[in-house]
Amino acid sequence: MIALIISVAFADAPQDLAKSCMDRYHNAAAIAACMAEPRFQALEAAQEDLSDQLGQIQEGQVEIREQVASLSDSVAKLTADRQEPTSISVPSTAPARTTFAVVGGVPYQSVQRPSLVSIYQTLTQIEGDTLHVTALGDRSSYERCGGTSKARVIVMNHGIPVPVWAPPGAPSGFVEVYADLDGDGEPDATPYKVLDPARQTGFYTTWRSGDALTFTYLRESGKVIQVPGLPLQTVWRTPRHGDNAPLHCRPGSASSPGGNLSANAYSLWRDWPAR
Repeated sequence: MIALIISVAFADAPQDLAKSCMDRYHNAAAIAACMAEPRFQALEAAQEDLSDQLGQIQEGQVEIREQVASLSDSVAKLTADRQEPTSISVPSTAPARTTFAVVGGVPYQSVQRPSLVSIYQTLTQIEGDTLHVTALGDRSSYERCGGTSKARVIVMNHGIPVPVWAPPGAPSGFVEVYADLDGDGEPDATPYKVLDPARQTGFYTTWRSGDALTFTYLRESGKVIQVPGLPLQTVWRTPRHGDNAPLHCRPGSASSPGGNLSANAYSLWRDWPAR
């Protein structure tokens, strides 16, 4: 760049510069100064350009130093994080508990509340070997099978609660309740899904060879469960000796499993408590 500026400054012939200076000045010193002026201007321009280039270089060096410093900080942080042990907080998973009490002031007793048994869903396609039970809400049905007008119905196979399904297109009347199915006087630890005959009067269940289906109308026990965040929950029980009612109903011996059968609840057979 400097060589270019100087070459431009001396592009005119020396004799032209000398003639111009002698025409303007008559003193030898003034003429010499005039002839030297273009050289000084070229040198000043070169010096100024050089200063600009040095300034740009210095700015670039400052930016590079800042980037190097930032990179060094990042490396130091990564090194520190790598050396520090990671602490993981594991939340407590203690099981939720409820309290049990008899209405009227009997002391509470704690019982666990695990997950539900038997998830009930609406039947979308009727499979083979089913039994469609109807008329659960009829007075004759719950009186015949040992229930009351406020009964809840649970279906069991060999004494084990089993899934049942709502008729296609019918609203589901399944509700979650606590019940004393083993007759020990306290609610079982597991809540059950049962039918509310006031909301759903029929259901489907599988019925195959070897099954021992029973349809129990649960009664209110007079006991309640205090579940956090909910009102007092009624504890239900199975019919027993002293109710003067059957324990449950079941398909009669005149019927046999297989295919898609249907029966009214008031036409089912019933079993009585042992005397």
